[in-house]
Amino acid sequence: MRSMSMAVTDERIRLFVGRERECNALNAWLAIPNAPTRIIALTGMGGIGKSTLLIRLLQLAQEHDAISAWVDARTCYRTPKGFEEALPTSYQEWATTDAPRKKLVLGIDNFEELQVLEGWLREIFMSSMPDENVLLIVASRTDLMRVWYTDPVWRPYIDVWPLTEFSEAEIDDFLKRRSVADSTRIKSLIGSVAHHPLALALATDAIARYHDDDFATIQNLVAETLSGRLIREIANQELQPLIDILILVAESNQDLLQRVLQRRVPVRQYHDLMQLSFVHRTGLGVGLHDLAQTVLFQDFKERDPGGLAMLRERIARVLLSDLSAARPDQRGPLVQQLLWICRDIFSPPRTYADLVGASPDLLPTGFEPKDADHLKQFVSDWKRQSFPLPENLSLQLLDDVIANFPGTIRVARDSFGEPQAMFCSLPLYNQTLALMERYHPFMVKRLLSLDLGITRCAVHEAKATYMVLVGVNTHQSRYTSQELIGAMVRDQFAQSAGLISLLLVTNPDLKEFARSLGFVGQPFPATDSSVDEELFMLDMRHMHFGTWMNKLIGIGPVSGDINLAELQEILSNLHDPNVLSRSSLAALLGVDGYTLSQRIYKELNAASAASPLTDRDCKVLRTTYLPHRSSPIQCAAALHISRATYYRYLNDALTHLSLRLQQAIN
Repeated sequence: MRSMSMAVTDERIRLFVGRERECNALNAWLAIPNAPTRIIALTGMGGIGKSTLLIRLLQLAQEHDAISAWVDARTCYRTPKGFEEALPTSYQEWATTDAPRKKLVLGIDNFEELQVLEGWLREIFMSSMPDENVLLIVASRTDLMRVWYTDPVWRPYIDVWPLTEFSEAEIDDFLKRRSVADSTRIKSLIGSVAHHPLALALATDAIARYHDDDFATIQNLVAETLSGRLIREIANQELQPLIDILILVAESNQDLLQRVLQRRVPVRQYHDLMQLSFVHRTGLGVGLHDLAQTVLFQDFKERDPGGLAMLRERIARVLLSDLSAARPDQRGPLVQQLLWICRDIFSPPRTYADLVGASPDLLPTGFEPKDADHLKQFVSDWKRQSFPLPENLSLQLLDDVIANFPGTIRVARDSFGEPQAMFCSLPLYNQTLALMERYHPFMVKRLLSLDLGITRCAVHEAKATYMVLVGVNTHQSRYTSQELIGAMVRDQFAQSAGLISLLLVTNPDLKEFARSLGFVGQPFPATDSSVDEELFMLDMRHMHFGTWMNKLIGIGPVSGDINLAELQEILSNLHDPNVLSRSSLAALLGVDGYTLSQRIYKELNAASAASPLTDRDCKVLRTTYLPHRSSPIQCAAALHISRATYYRYLNDALTHLSLRLQQAIN
């Protein structure tokens, strides 16, 4: 009769999935006769599978006739003696034997609980070990080995293994081992969080309990369990306001946190934030892991919808202020952040592209030569391009773009860096127009005939950008095509600010989606096809991104603390410093009425308007308010535009002026 221990071990081996790289590395070390002593750190957020992998590695050690010893740091007293007493009998026998020693694999789970002993473990405990045939494996939510591998003496002995989510194949294997027949169904139940081992395990257990037809119960149970585990990790409640910001933004640094909260964030508090297992380092600073952002966002929305809306607006004000002062090359990430914080209130239809569900781990970046074969497959699988060509010519065009204009290609990559979607939008100037003309001369002739200022100019004079190629990876199931296109659309808004965006559309779903984003379509037959071809355009040359965003999704005033009605009153009384001196704007700027008047005169009469103001904005404001306020009919006539267009231009100009003045306040 087998022991219970053997039965449990066999079942663990049967259910174990993936982690082949880590298991192979251990097997290789065990196979070396006198293997050098090593230290391995397993890191990752809660539920990623650190403890499961640690136990499996210890089982492999036993299978190779090595001594395996396991200790849970949560059961130890946080003293050297307490730790040594917690070490199991197998270790004690190995440490005291006079006979030749076997290899030792010592595993410490929940290693973060021993942080106060870190120095003793390194300089006393590990220093007393032989320099051969000992392997220490520690599992922790955060990377506590940083001090060890930044020490030049210890660095050569240490390997850090950050655990990642399951791949598609590993998800299928996980479900197969648990006798779940329909893997597609469970993936659709819990979406992208299915790649997280704990979420997958919870969903599998819930299906067994509630049956897979109870969608809402399973989804709620998984979400509540995951959010509960994450929230319990936040021992210091002072971190909650910081986490709330990270729930909304894709990433943040200490400065952004302080500006949104309007208070100082101590270095120690920021450090504690980085120690949470579901917070990871990013290029800007820190961000939440995808799973945490998904479940905590839903928790925040249900727990405090009013607080969520207020926090969103505060973040938007800070980001819009930064966007107003940013150089063109700095605007992309800010636009991405603004679109991301509004992901749940974005209203465009999702039949073509999903701006809400597009995961933040889909990171659009520039083209790399190794991407070429992937992109050719994406383009080949796409039914009809906006630049209408047969498939073989579209592939030739892609080759030409790669050779001559690789910087115009954007590639959405997953968390492993693998291409999942691509988008190529060419700025229209002499060289790109010449390339497009080789493939579709009639199309280029039509574009040049439009009253949009498109000419064979130098690159820095380009007024418009045209979407020529797009494609997605249709041979994977982690992301829907709508999510992949949504990620690329967000990126394209960042890339095309200040230009006219153009694309030729026949797909009814894309037409609906484009109109919802503010694009305007017009009939534009470009081929002999009988399909209904329309050229859609969005003119962002004279519209600040914040203005467009406010019109589209109504996030609230984008003009900071400046009231637009009061700004109109100030403009109407520029000739009267006494009236201006009593305004809240003068108080915010800390100036008298005369100085405020002169500042606004200077902005409106500058030879070149200062961003976010445009020359058109200044002309509209001068016509309306200088030397005195004119009627809308007079202004529209003087500007040679309709009254409806005049009102739209005036609103844009007032918003941009308020943002310009807000920069001075900030």
